[in-house]
Amino acid sequence: MMALVSRIYVTGHRNPDTDSVAAAIGYAELKGRLDPRNEYVPVRLGDLNAQTRWVLERSGADEPRLLPHIMLRVSDVMRERFPCAHDGDPVREVGLTMARDGLDLVPIVDERGVLAGVMTERALARRYIRESREASRLDAPTAIGAITAVLQGEQLVGEVDQEVSGRVWVLAMATESLPLVTCSVKV
Repeated sequence: MMALVSRIYVTGHRNPDTDSVAAAIGYAELKGRLDPRNEYVPVRLGDLNAQTRWVLERSGADEPRLLPHIMLRVSDVMRERFPCAHDGDPVREVGLTMARDGLDLVPIVDERGVLAGVMTERALARRYIRESREASRLDAPTAIGAITAVLQGEQLVGEVDQEVSGRVWVLAMATESLPLVTCSVKV
């Protein structure tokens, strides 16, 4: 899994003078060496005066970038990469992805890879709470093979791509304990 690097802006006061700018540059450098997991960027919140420009030129230090605002913006905290799920994936798999990656939302794409919606942690929790109060039902036709995969089981009869819906009963026991009787099952 790729570690996310946070960009942290280091600044002095709003009307930057030489000590404010030098402190931001020095502190960003120090923090970057002490904490290489994050990126520390010196910035300024206003125009530089002539004295500060002269000191930066003489020292060979780069002029800190102007940060025109200090308000947190969506682009400062948004994620650009998410694991996606397909609209036909089992809900349990999406939940496991959320748990594994520490997410509270997973984008859902259709067969063309186009965003079809999102699965939220809240929606997932509500569904499981609702289902825990009564017998589970399949709201949409679901392939028997998908049910088998979610249960991490073995399908003994039927076709894996055959779809079922409504109330479904699952026999979960060791196959050695089953009676050796041939029967046909109609679903």
